[in-house]
Amino acid sequence: MSNLTDLLPAGAGGKQVDFVATGTLASGQTVALKSDGTVEAVAQSSISEQLGSPVNFAGANTAYIYSTFDSTNNKVIVINTDQSSAATEVRVGTVSGTSISFGSAYTTSDSYSNVCDYDPDGQVVLFVYTSANNNNMYGRAATISGTVVNFGTEQYLGFTSASQTYDLKYIGSNKFFAVVRDGGNSGYGTGAVITVTGTTVSVGSKYVFNSASINNGSAALATNSSNPLITYSDNGSSSRGAGLAATISGTAISYGAKTYLTSGGAGGNGGNVRYINSVDRFVYCYKDNANSGYGTAIVLSQSGTTVSLAGSAVVFASANTEHASGIYNSIDDKYTVFYRRSSSPQGSKYIVGTVSTTAISFGSIAQFDAADTRNYERYATTYDTNANRVVCIYRLSASPIDGYAVVLQNSGVTSNVTDFIGITDAAISSAASGSVTIKGGISTNVSSLTPNATYYVQANGTLATTTSDVLAGKALSSTSINLDYTT
Repeated sequence: MSNLTDLLPAGAGGKQVDFVATGTLASGQTVALKSDGTVEAVAQSSISEQLGSPVNFAGANTAYIYSTFDSTNNKVIVINTDQSSAATEVRVGTVSGTSISFGSAYTTSDSYSNVCDYDPDGQVVLFVYTSANNNNMYGRAATISGTVVNFGTEQYLGFTSASQTYDLKYIGSNKFFAVVRDGGNSGYGTGAVITVTGTTVSVGSKYVFNSASINNGSAALATNSSNPLITYSDNGSSSRGAGLAATISGTAISYGAKTYLTSGGAGGNGGNVRYINSVDRFVYCYKDNANSGYGTAIVLSQSGTTVSLAGSAVVFASANTEHASGIYNSIDDKYTVFYRRSSSPQGSKYIVGTVSTTAISFGSIAQFDAADTRNYERYATTYDTNANRVVCIYRLSASPIDGYAVVLQNSGVTSNVTDFIGITDAAISSAASGSVTIKGGISTNVSSLTPNATYYVQANGTLATTTSDVLAGKALSSTSINLDYTT
């Protein structure tokens, strides 16, 4: 490559550039550009499940942990209360392999019932918490720079009397949906929309979704949806697990009909709901009090504001469980539940499953901390989309009551497809130089295409009309494709 024009779109003809091959490349092979300037075949490779060692990030008397992922800066954000110093701490973590390192703690007023989520549009993290000083609920936004947290002004959110925020979900347009147990209204299940402009926080009206007290609230969103599915334990019906969907317009909220998800109580100070985009379903995990407290999960579907059971409940732990928290890895298409076994032998466990439209198949249970562990409400689970790792934040329940983090690499496949650069014009031997039609050019060395169809590069290197993250371009004939230049 000797001229800047080699990088520009090709116009009416092909644009060929010579590259050295890493590995032998076939004619018409999609190739990825490596960091050393050579090209290799776009392909998948298998990865095996690995769990890193626990990392101690916070000192004694750690409590009320929650976490989220900053997808702009590729950082894990953790909020927790240090009950010794009477302060709430926020730290920024960086995942590397199966380990995580944290920057310094940034403190705000002493609080509990901490939750947080990230707004990729405004590039801010919103923290919502209840003050330990006056039991009122507050919101505070922050920007992240490296491992530095820059807080905006704290804003009172209108909830009093030790209200608890169970979950917080970004719904687009700089707005978040909060799932609240409203202590000022008999603990009723309540939703509210919180807007962040810059780092200025404002809140809309309260909208009750359950006219009885609730526990263990959680929310999840389908892809490209701003209407969350909510799950919770309904204390007005023997703590049965319940679900419903919200419709949000501005800061106004309406709800569909409630569906009971369990026959008995869904307790255990935990449980949550996650969206599984590969099958357009949700998974609700919980402690089944009607079945000896066993850890259980079930697949849900959502159509408009109707929430339905899509299959039968599946037991993932035949023991008394607490604090169960499911998390979905969208790249490897794995659903992992972290939980505490409260019956002997105690300790922190996890189990990995695969979700279909009606069921979940789980693997074997693994332990990641033999000490008895606990955190308030649930383990804090987060998915790092950049590193393709799952992160679990938790605390020990006996002295020292420290905060820990573990990083899990799910088994599955990985691909270099996002580094796609073009298609070979002929076969190239390993370490030899050969011609590649790069993006912006017209490759005439392909086959079996449908003219005028849009093609995408698949994770295994093939071209198909199935949508993927990497657009290949538009077919001009059965043997030629105008490679897209914009991605």
